[in-house]
Amino acid sequence: MIYDYSEKVSEDIIAIGIGHWEIGHGDYFVGEIGIIDKDGKEITQAKYNRVERFSDGMAAVGVGDWVTDWYTVFEGKWGFIDETGNMVVMPS
Repeated sequence: MIYDYSEKVSEDIIAIGIGHWEIGHGDYFVGEIGIIDKDGKEITQAKYNRVERFSDGMAAVGVGDWVTDWYTVFEGKWGFIDETGNMVVMPS
């Protein structure tokens, strides 16, 4: 599969996304993001709007929208997943 976004978020995990890039008040990806392992096996479906780097076995995931005024910020709910894709802390 061809992705519109990819970013290494741990030694063995890559965030992948389907959507498009917004260029302007800070470049950002608009779409749905999931994670795969280094062999390309899906860990989670593309269902988040943000996925941060893993730290201590967890990554922050965001569900929400980008808001642009004078600058662009992500406004949404944040939760945490573990390296197997299980939701550890529900977005709130």
